[in-house]
Amino acid sequence: MRNRILLYLILLVIYGCSKNEQIPEDEIVARIGDKVITVGEFIKRSEFTVRPPYCRNNYYIHKKIVLNSLIGEKLLALEAGTENELTMDPNFQAFIEGRKEQAMRQYFYYKEAFEPVKISPEEIRKVYRIAGRRYKVSYFTISDTSLFRKVNFMLQNQKTSFEEVYTAISGDTAVPKKEIRWFDPELPEIHQALFEEQPPKGTILRPFEIEDGKYLFIRVDGWVDRVIISDHAAADRIHMIKEKLKQEKASERYTEIVRKIMHGKKMYFYEDTFKKMVEIFGPIYLVSLKEKKELFNMKFWGKEIPQSSIPNIPKSLDELNHLPFFSVDGEIWTVAEFREYMKRHPLVFRKARLNKRNFANQFKLAIVDMIRDYYITQKAYEKGYDQAPAVKYTVNMWVDHMLALYQKYKYLSSLQVDEKDQVKIVEEYMTPYLDSLQNKYSSIIEINIPIFEKIKLTRVDMIALQLDQPFPIVVPAFPLVTTDNRLDYGKIMGR
Repeated sequence: MRNRILLYLILLVIYGCSKNEQIPEDEIVARIGDKVITVGEFIKRSEFTVRPPYCRNNYYIHKKIVLNSLIGEKLLALEAGTENELTMDPNFQAFIEGRKEQAMRQYFYYKEAFEPVKISPEEIRKVYRIAGRRYKVSYFTISDTSLFRKVNFMLQNQKTSFEEVYTAISGDTAVPKKEIRWFDPELPEIHQALFEEQPPKGTILRPFEIEDGKYLFIRVDGWVDRVIISDHAAADRIHMIKEKLKQEKASERYTEIVRKIMHGKKMYFYEDTFKKMVEIFGPIYLVSLKEKKELFNMKFWGKEIPQSSIPNIPKSLDELNHLPFFSVDGEIWTVAEFREYMKRHPLVFRKARLNKRNFANQFKLAIVDMIRDYYITQKAYEKGYDQAPAVKYTVNMWVDHMLALYQKYKYLSSLQVDEKDQVKIVEEYMTPYLDSLQNKYSSIIEINIPIFEKIKLTRVDMIALQLDQPFPIVVPAFPLVTTDNRLDYGKIMGR
């Protein structure tokens, strides 16, 4: 549910979806030839990533550096051209195709599940009063099945207090506590148990099975109701209620749509091939957390061009390419076909914690989810969503980012730069280079100054991720290309 909400917000803010699905002029910050930078992209490229120290605040000078950096990325992409070593690379092509298809699935969710949902005034009135309630609860989790049965029996029969049970299984006397609001993205079952059933103080709720095979126990310690005292606050609450109800209904609608798409399709794994694949892929994915963080940091900060999100595969896998791996709806996928599609759709594991004991099952589930997305993508193609302006805009954003990275390192290589300090590289080498490109392309650059000056940025460092997606990074990293704060090129849009 949380991931669907994030997808919806990303679609609205980044893609700028409107009734006619075109980008209005008052949403464009800058135009560089046939490329545009929208208000949504400006904000999210600044706030869904970590900006460098030289433009981290909301000062006007810093905002101009941000704008110059985003325009500079487009200029580097223009300079790289559309035919070069990078664009000819099959891995790059697969990465961009995968990004496009992920955007198509997100757009499919928005158009097919979210947009059609309507919320009636009666539905809003039904939850208006309890929407301001905050439940205070004590809670703990356990993952041992046999222990779960014992704990559940003791609590339900009130033979042992909540605190005594927690101390017995953890050795700690301080039971964890938290507040749960109606607007919080908790499990639907928890919301129902609290806000619909409204249990009295001291009630121990039925246990909830959560991710990774854990069980959650909750005791209600009390609640407070936030009373609305102004028309403005009442309007805000109504708006938030409407959005949350719409998101919940959209999630239910999407689940039903996907169920219909997959209805009747049967999947069969060839056991011998599957075992061999587990033996090869297991050690690859069961890497340490430190290695995963290092790999992510390398790609996020642009230290290498992320041509593919799949791990390095040993050559021994080539010997299995001809073998049938699984069949779906009577269609056989060989190992080679599976590997090729993985370039467009890296595996997404349902559990964050993988180990030797659960890897085979989680590997199988990740492939099942990949095939589910394959059929959703086909449905999105049938509806022509690959041609949706929102999808094209997202694809172009990623293409421009990667072409800019390619051109940046090509230029630095020509100068034989071996400096490691990224900020110093930007100041001494890239800023002068971008100045020359600003002059070169000045005639095709337009800047919407009134719109630009209205934008406000926060200084909170954040990296936005969609962990249930093949390509989890929401927007490309902030372009480290210039420290220039002058807007002495191009022309003002509309003049």
